[in-house]
Amino acid sequence: MRTTRSGSKTWSLVLAVGLPALFACSADSSSREPVELRFAGDAPEATFVVDYDQEIAWGIATLERTYGARYALTGLGSEDGDVRLGARLDSLFVVHSTPHGRGVVDARHLEGAEFQLSVPTSGGRPGYPDDAPVLLMPGNLEGELSVGRFMDFAFPALPEESVGVGDTWVAESEHPHVEAHVHATARVRTEYRLAGWEVVDGVECARIEGRLTGDVVAAPYEQYGATVEFSGTLEGDVIWLFDVEAGALVSATGETSSDGMLTSDGTTSTIRQQTRIGIAR
Repeated sequence: MRTTRSGSKTWSLVLAVGLPALFACSADSSSREPVELRFAGDAPEATFVVDYDQEIAWGIATLERTYGARYALTGLGSEDGDVRLGARLDSLFVVHSTPHGRGVVDARHLEGAEFQLSVPTSGGRPGYPDDAPVLLMPGNLEGELSVGRFMDFAFPALPEESVGVGDTWVAESEHPHVEAHVHATARVRTEYRLAGWEVVDGVECARIEGRLTGDVVAAPYEQYGATVEFSGTLEGDVIWLFDVEAGALVSATGETSSDGMLTSDGTTSTIRQQTRIGIAR
C-alpha cells in the first residue's frame, strides 16, 4: 500500500466501525500531527443496511432482481490481530421480475440468523465463516446467495504509515463472489484520502474518502447445454466518518455500480448492478 503526503494540515485517528448523521460541521485540523490508523476492537452496536439492484437484458427480454438486507453489528473485541464483529440478520428481501411475472423469494427463515465477521486491524475485506447464512434461490434464479457478501466494501483498508489531512493511499484487493451458477472475482483498486475532520453531534470525526475502480471476471460455466462467459467493470465511492476519542465509526455510506457482458453461444446479454451500503450506530 502506498501513502502520498499532501499539505501541512494534519490530525490523529483511531478507527473502528459505525452511518452518516444528519448534522455535521468542519473541525479545525491546522495543528494535528500525522497518526497511525487502525481499527479498534470495542465497536459500539451499529446497523448495517444494503440495497442491491441487478438488471440482465437478453434482446428484448429483461430480468430484474432487488435485494435488501439489514444487519445488527456488535463489537466482540480483538483476537489474533483481527477485530471480531457479531452480525445478526434482522431482515432480508429478494424480489425478481421476468417477462413471465414478478416473484418474491421467501427469506423469513433466515431472519435472526447470527454469524461472526473478522476485520483486520488494518482494515479491508472482512472474513466470513463457512456457516454464514445462505439463501437458496428458486426457479430461474436457482443457486445460492451468501448474505455476508454485501459487506465487502464496508470497511476501508488503512495505510501502513501515519497520515494527516490531505494524505492519500492506495490499496488493491480481490473479492470472490458466488451467485447461482456464476463464480466471479472482482479485482478492485481503491484510492483513499484523509479529506479532513468533521464534528457530528458534538463528536470529532475523521472523514476518509474512497474511490473504487476495477474489473470483474467469471469462470466459464455450463448452463442448458451452452458455455456461458462473463466479464465487466466496477466503480464506486465510499465515505467513512470516525469517532476519534471512542475509536468507533460513526458513519459509512457508499455506492458501487458495475456493467458487464454475458456471452452464451454467440448471444450477448448486458448486466448492470448497483449497490448502496450504510452503517449507522
